[in-house]
Order: sequence, then C-alpha cells, then structure tokens
Amino acid sequence: MSGFVEELLERSEALKLVCDSLGFPYKMRTRRVDIDNACGLRLGKDLKAPEPHPPFPRSLRDGYAVRSADVIGASPSSPVFLRKCGIVPMGGVVEEPLPHEGAMQIFTGGILPCNGDAVVMLEDTEESGPWIEVRKSVMPGENIISRGEEIATNDVIAEVGDILDFKNIPAACGLGIRQIDVIDLEIGILSTGDEVVDISTNPLPPGCVRDVNGVMLHLLLKHYGFHSRFLGIVPDNFRRLKESVENSLENFDVIILSGGSSVSSRDFCYDVIQNLGDPGLIVRGINMKPGKPTLIGGINKEGSSKLVISLPGHPLSCSVVARVVLLPLLDMMIGGTRLYEKNFKIIKLKCLDDFISRSGVEEYIPVSLKFDGVVPVNSKSGYISALKRTAGLAVLPINRETTRKGEEIEVILW
Repeated sequence: MSGFVEELLERSEALKLVCDSLGFPYKMRTRRVDIDNACGLRLGKDLKAPEPHPPFPRSLRDGYAVRSADVIGASPSSPVFLRKCGIVPMGGVVEEPLPHEGAMQIFTGGILPCNGDAVVMLEDTEESGPWIEVRKSVMPGENIISRGEEIATNDVIAEVGDILDFKNIPAACGLGIRQIDVIDLEIGILSTGDEVVDISTNPLPPGCVRDVNGVMLHLLLKHYGFHSRFLGIVPDNFRRLKESVENSLENFDVIILSGGSSVSSRDFCYDVIQNLGDPGLIVRGINMKPGKPTLIGGINKEGSSKLVISLPGHPLSCSVVARVVLLPLLDMMIGGTRLYEKNFKIIKLKCLDDFISRSGVEEYIPVSLKFDGVVPVNSKSGYISALKRTAGLAVLPINRETTRKGEEIEVILW
C-alpha cells in the first residue's frame, strides 16, 4: 500500500501522485485499423508522412506560370509581353520546360512547368494573339506552393494520443495512408449500490434509481476517444465487489467504479482498492467540490499498471470528477503531461453573473455559454439532467470565495 495518503489532496497533487505511483505514461498496446474506422479513436503511434505534400510544385491561382525574372518591373503603365507557350492540363504534366520570356496558362492546383517559379494571376494579364501582357511583377514562389512545402517526408502529422477526427484524418488520406495504429486500452465500468438498477427496469421499484452514471461514463469516454465496456451493477456487498473488481482486472487496464450513495458502498470501494496489492490505495479523497469522496488506486501486475478509480454516485459529482480527474489520468497514462495539457481545454471567460463559493476547497460549477461570457447553471448533485445546455465547468480556486459579475473566470470546456 505504498503511496497511500490520509489527508485530502488538491486535484493537481492527486494526479501527480497517481502518475508517479503507477509510472505513467507507459508503453501502450496498439492495434491497427483501416482509416475508414479510425475516427474517434486515439492514435497509438506518431503518424509520419511517407511522402512530401504537395508531391509537386502547384499553382494557387488561375493565371500564367512564368519565370519571375522575366517580369521584373511589370506594371499597368509599363507592362511586359511574354510569348504564350501552351496550357498546363489539370491532372497532367507539361514535359517541355518553360522558355525564357515565355508564359504558360495554368489553373489552380496545376503542376508548375519546369523552370517556372511563380504564377501571375489572370486578372493581372491580358491575352493578345500569341502574346500575354503582364501588368504586375511577381516574386519567386508567389502564388505557388512548393513540393513538400506543407509536409516533408517523415514530418509528424499527428502525435500519439491524439483523437483521430476531421482535423487529421484527411491529411493522412492525402498522403496515401490507409491503416493507422490506435491505442488498445481496455476500460471497464462497474456501477455499485443496492439502489441502482438497470436502465430497462420498468416499473421502477420504490427507493431505486436507474443507472445513469454507467451510460454517462461510457459516452464521455467515447467522446474523448476511449473505448469502454459496461460490466454491470454490483450490490453493496464487499465479497461481490471484490470479486468483480479482481476478475475485471484480468482483462481490463482501467476499472471505473461508480459508487452508490451509502456510506457502506464507499467503505467497500475503499477496502477493495486498498487491498489490491502494490501500490493499492493511493488517493483517499480530493479537496474539491463536488467530488471529495473520490478514491484512486492501482496495481502493478506483470509490469503493466492497472488503474482503479471510484467516482461519487451522484450524477453531477460523477461527471465532474470524470472530466477533471479521470480523463486527465487517462491522458497521462497514454501520453504524459503533454497530452493532458493539450486536452484539458481551459480558457478564461467573462462572468455574466456572480459565482458564489467558499474558500478552502476547489469548486467546479457547470456553466452555460453566452455570446459575451458565461453564467452559472445551478444544479443539485443528484440531478440527472444537470449538464443540459452546459458548455463546461467554471473553476473557483481554493483561495477565493466569490467571482463577481464582470470578472474573468477559468472554464474547463467539455
């Protein structure tokens, strides 16, 4: 049980302690998928360009490919006349080089002829028989993009841990990449509590609630590129919970417990994590609101770290801890602090209303985004629709009680 801490830690301290205790980041398993199926997954290895892009010098404008030295000083009052030497076909290559004082018609995206080093835009020219009147000079490289100017061979176009989406997959397609290595991280979700029942339960027995957290955690993880599997609901029974966690750790890298609201369920989660092995329980509570009863631990088994985290049972508390504790831990597990800082998405926005809190605890308040700032969304921790119309979570630091209307506040975006 090395690394166990009795006192409440600040969130950043808790994250660091867990990473140090479990040796994050560590080399992750990967699996190869077709690029058509890669959207929404996490990249398992740096994606490097197998070839330059563009693969040839190409025009950025409709106009005429020229040798820039031939149009020095060209202006409307003193035009330069060049001989028209043909047309560059789209999707084709002109074999003969561009001669001295020659111009070749070219369209946007066309390959620049040999010896050409610039393009004069069509509106700065006029065709007159075999001659092209050029009324503007151009510099070498003007209105063109050179071979490999955007991406050179072996350039990294996406880094390990990045979410594959519309921002990076098209570049991979343009470079002829058809398969991608993605993170193979197995995450299991267990809901706990005698009062928690399956979402299909109807009618709902008195005193029971349908399992909201299991669904929320699965969808939140999917949104951030992590595959998870719901493993069922475990009652408030130490033996059953211990067996479920230990059996799940055989096949999963991360186990997420969504705790019931009773004291006994928290005690059972505490006992189970504490007795996992080395290091066992690492964090017992975090100085944050909501989310104080969060438990974090793990086990080093056969050289592979396993993470176990117990989240609060109330839906709002569970979602807050999942966003500001669980997701950062997963990022640091697969990519270290670089990936965590990249994905935390924290910005400063103007308060359109007062944000009230108490000093001594870091507080997270759901916010709604308006045109010129944010307003608090007041929700109780047991609400199942607390995140409706919210853009993220405002952060009220430990040493501050109130952030007034008109002041800036830090917001973690969903």
